[in-house]
Amino acid sequence: MKSLRDIIINSAEKYGDNVALKIKRKNSNTYDEYTFDDILYYSRKLSNYLIRKGYKKGDKIGIMGRNSPEWSIAFFAIQLQGFITIPIDRLLEQNEIKHILNDSELKALFLDEKYATLIEEIEEDLEFLNEMFILDYNSKNNIYDLMDKTNEEFPLGEIKRNEEAVYLYTSGTTGKTKGVILTHNNIISNITDIEKRLKIYPEDNFLSFLPVNHAYELTAGFLTNIYSGSTLVFSPSLTSRDIIKTMKEASITKMIGVPLIFEKIYNSINRKIKKMSKLKRFFIKLLFFIGKIKRKFDKSLNGTKFIFKPILKKIGFENVKFFVSGGAALPPYISKFFYLMGVPILQGYGLTETAPVLSCVSPKDIDFCSVGSPLENIKIRIYNPDDSGIGEIVARGPNIMKGYYKEKKKTKEVLKRGWFYTGDFGYLKDEKLYIKGRLKNVIVSKGGKNIYPEEIEEKLLESDFIEEVLVIGDGEPEAIIYPNYEEFDVLAQQNEQQEITDEYIYDVLKDEINEMNKLMAGYKRIRNIKLRKEEFPKTSTRKIKRYLFMEDKRKV
Repeated sequence: MKSLRDIIINSAEKYGDNVALKIKRKNSNTYDEYTFDDILYYSRKLSNYLIRKGYKKGDKIGIMGRNSPEWSIAFFAIQLQGFITIPIDRLLEQNEIKHILNDSELKALFLDEKYATLIEEIEEDLEFLNEMFILDYNSKNNIYDLMDKTNEEFPLGEIKRNEEAVYLYTSGTTGKTKGVILTHNNIISNITDIEKRLKIYPEDNFLSFLPVNHAYELTAGFLTNIYSGSTLVFSPSLTSRDIIKTMKEASITKMIGVPLIFEKIYNSINRKIKKMSKLKRFFIKLLFFIGKIKRKFDKSLNGTKFIFKPILKKIGFENVKFFVSGGAALPPYISKFFYLMGVPILQGYGLTETAPVLSCVSPKDIDFCSVGSPLENIKIRIYNPDDSGIGEIVARGPNIMKGYYKEKKKTKEVLKRGWFYTGDFGYLKDEKLYIKGRLKNVIVSKGGKNIYPEEIEEKLLESDFIEEVLVIGDGEPEAIIYPNYEEFDVLAQQNEQQEITDEYIYDVLKDEINEMNKLMAGYKRIRNIKLRKEEFPKTSTRKIKRYLFMEDKRKV
C-alpha cells in the first residue's frame, strides 16, 4: 500500500460484499449496513464531485461529526484524490474550532447539520473556508445528493507514501492545540503493525464508540478494521448502557476503549452483584474462586471464559475475545478482574504524534502492569534514566509524525536526530515498556524525589468510594476527589445514617486514604483532599483535562 486510499480500494477487492460498517439510526430498530463495495462506490462518487468543484490535491478538507458511515465515506472521498483530511472534534469550543479552521487553511468542511449554525456564526472570521457539506443521511442536500450532481469519472492521481495525509489537532489534557502532520506512510505503517500484534480477522465484529476524529480511534479502530476486512459497528453513545446494549445486539468480538469506560463497566458489574440476594452473591464468589484456581494453571487468552458464561452473556461479553485500552493508564486491578473472567484487556501506549500506537500487550503474553513491547517496526529507548532506570521515553520508527504544522520550533523540541521525545516517564524491563507518568505532571517532593500523580491515582481508584480523582501538588501530593455517591448511599443505609454530609464523606475518604498511605512511600502519601460535587471536565476521549487544575491548584 502506498496511500490511505489503497486501504478501501484493496479491501473492496478482497471483501467486496462483506459488511464493513453497521449503525442503528435514531428511532430505528434495525441496523443499516454498508459493504466494502458500498464505501468505495460512495467515496468515489463524492470524490468526483469535489474534483468537479475545483478542489485540488493538497487542499485541506475537514470532517466534523459523530461516528457514522457518512463520516467514513467523507474520509475516503478526501483521500482518494490526495486531499488532506482535517478531522475536527465536534465537542470543542467555538473559538477552538475557529482556530483550527484558520490555522489549517481549511477550504471545505463536511459536518453534521446540527453544527452548521455554529460555523455560520463565525463565518466572517474564517479566512479560507469556501463551503460546507452536510453529512446527515436524512437531511436535504446531504452528501448523497451531492453524488448525484456529477456523472464524471476523474482518474486517480499519484500519491506518494511520504506525502501529507492527515492533520490531527491535539486538544488533549494540555490545553494547547497543535496540528500534527501525519503522512500516508506514518499511518499505514502503524495500521499494519497493529494488525500483526492484535490479529484482527474478517470475521471479527469491532465496536466503535470513541470519537473517530481522535488518532487512537481513527487508526486503531476505524482504519485498521477496514484494512483487516472486519465489521465495524458504531455505538450510539459513550454511555455504558449503549455500549453494552450494542455489544449484545451485534455480537462484538473486540473493542478498543479508554480506562474510564472499563472502570465504569467494572463498577457497574460490582454494583449489580452487591444488589443480588445472598445466595446469588455466594454463587458469584464461588465462580471467582474457581476462576482464580483455574488461572493458576491456564494462562491462555480466554481460559476461564466458560466459567463466567452466564455473567458474560448477561452483559453482552459472551463473544468478546479481548479488549484494548489506551489513552491513559489502566489500573491493574481492572485488568486482573477482566482477565479472571476470561475477557482480557490488552493495554497499549502511544501519542497522536506517533500515529498513534508505539507498544501494546500481546494476546499471547498477558500483562497487567506494562504496556507491552514496541510494535514490530518501532524502537523505544529511555533517555537520561535515573538510578532506578526511569527516564524519558523516546521512540523511532516509520510512524513518527512529520512535524507540527507551522510550528518549526516546537517540532525541533521533540524531534531530535530521528527520535521523538514523548514527554512521558517510564522504564524498560524484559523488552516491555512501563509508564510512570507525564513529565509535565511530575510533583517534586521537598526532598527532591519525583512523585508520579498517575501512579497514586491508580491506587486511589481501587477504593469503592472514589469515582474519579486527580492528584496535584507543590512539594507534596493532594487529591481532588469526585466521590462515588451511590456507594455512600449504600453505606449510609447500612449505618442508618440519616444525612450524607460533606463531613461524613470526608471522614470515610480519610480512613480509606490513610489505609492506602500505609502502602506507599512516605513522600508519596496524600496529605490533603478536596471534594468535587460533579465529574471532572474531560476531553472527547474521556481523559480529565488536567491543565485546568494545574493552572490553578485551588480551583475545584
